[in-house]
Amino acid sequence: MIEIIKALVACMESAIEAGDWQIDGACDPTMALINARKAIAEAEKQEPVAWMHKETALLRKEINKPKGADWDADHWIPLYTTPQQRTWVGMTDDEKDLFSSWLDFKTDDEVFEAIEAKLEEKNT
Repeated sequence: MIEIIKALVACMESAIEAGDWQIDGACDPTMALINARKAIAEAEKQEPVAWMHKETALLRKEINKPKGADWDADHWIPLYTTPQQRTWVGMTDDEKDLFSSWLDFKTDDEVFEAIEAKLEEKNT
């Protein structure tokens, strides 16, 4: 899983650098990269529950890296469990009303940043 996310990040970075992926309102590549990097960091904090050989798909249930004559770091992929999912916490009606009232006095970006910060605070 981590390897797939890392490959995705590398692909996205290449597309952004080449100018092939622009912000068009539907998808913000910068936020996609930030979220992918967060996913990598979270996954790497976990201990693998098993290791899979890239070529043979042989599984080893050792928590630590496999050892012995068949161990070659380039050929083994760590496997992780899926982290427990948290329940999403949205904003209350009062919070929505507060941010809505800001639209006349603040820029859209300021309002969006405040909403983002509030949701991050409630969900971390």
